[in-house]
Amino acid sequence: MDKIAKYFTYTIIPELNLIIEYFSGFVEGNDAIKLKMLEKNDTNYNPRFNILVDFRDTIINWTMASDDSLAGFIDFMKESPDLIFNRKTSLLFARPTQAILSILLKEQYSKFPIKMGLYSTLDAALINIDISKEYFQKVNEEIEKIRNTSGIKQV
Repeated sequence: MDKIAKYFTYTIIPELNLIIEYFSGFVEGNDAIKLKMLEKNDTNYNPRFNILVDFRDTIINWTMASDDSLAGFIDFMKESPDLIFNRKTSLLFARPTQAILSILLKEQYSKFPIKMGLYSTLDAALINIDISKEYFQKVNEEIEKIRNTSGIKQV
């Protein structure tokens, strides 16, 4: 079986106090770590901004036992206080395996002052992170834009 290329990127919309993280292909824990490191070095980064994580186009490849695991990502977050702030995060998923990862991630995130919700629709995810309905189309357009541009690609 050929390996599917992974792709992950983000965009920050300061006027909406929002960070959008987008993942596709096979996703592992260290992909999220790489993305978080890029985000926190972005001049527009603000730890108070809410986060929308779009997993809809992913094939999750996380195991609890490896260094590329969910546990490794949580350890990274614990060691990165500049990434943890009292804010809201919405995880957007389309498949049951993505929902399972989201449930595990939500459970682990309960140790942080981050309120996390799991959603299968963009509208519900945006409501959770306090995005007004008048901006739903703008956020959807931003997601489509980053889905179709170059980010961090790995084979």
